[in-house]
Amino acid sequence: MKKIWLIYISIGILSGQNNIDFRFDTYSDIELSNQAENIINSTVMWVGHSSPVWMESNQRLSLKLMTDNSVEQDQLFGWGLPDFSMFIKASRNFTFSLKMAGFSLNEDAPQVIGGGLRLDLGDVDNPLWQFSADHTQINGLRDFHLNTTTLTFFRKLQIRNITSFLGIGVNTYKGRVLNFLEEIEKNINGEKNYFTFDISMPFLDFQLGTGLSVYPQTNTIHFSLAKGFH
Repeated sequence: MKKIWLIYISIGILSGQNNIDFRFDTYSDIELSNQAENIINSTVMWVGHSSPVWMESNQRLSLKLMTDNSVEQDQLFGWGLPDFSMFIKASRNFTFSLKMAGFSLNEDAPQVIGGGLRLDLGDVDNPLWQFSADHTQINGLRDFHLNTTTLTFFRKLQIRNITSFLGIGVNTYKGRVLNFLEEIEKNINGEKNYFTFDISMPFLDFQLGTGLSVYPQTNTIHFSLAKGFH
């Protein structure tokens, strides 16, 4: 029964892209500039999402499947966007990260790739703080491309077998609109501060997690499935 639940969770994470549309001119009853702003905000939250990794001392690799579900205050969007992250421990307190995502839509083929680092702070054997730095970009869209840089401090809280963490960070993004719509500015630049709270717990040989990130005018709910390897 647990294996059936595991398959169900994995399919749910990976199939979140069915309701996505990155085109600015999809909804004719919405002002075009507002449509573009909402899509860019949701994309930034997805591409720029950063999460910590708490590996055991004898683990060297961790894999994570995740979906970010953005919820705008006007409720125009409820995207579920999947991504895959890999973490490689280089030393006891230093870890490299790689993020990848790609799928095909009717007229777009979004491709996300990025990388970064994680630095454990505090007790070497049981670090409670972690600093992360990530740079990620998205290509393959008709209307725009952008890249993000995310810096975050995380604080781990452990209660029995439940691991939770609080995070505070900043996401800066830069890109360009590729179409010729006069209503939309060509340059995409901005900076967003955010708070995040996540919890995870063991499920079979995996870590099953969920959490919430709070941005100005936007929240994202995320679900994840992770596994560490020795």
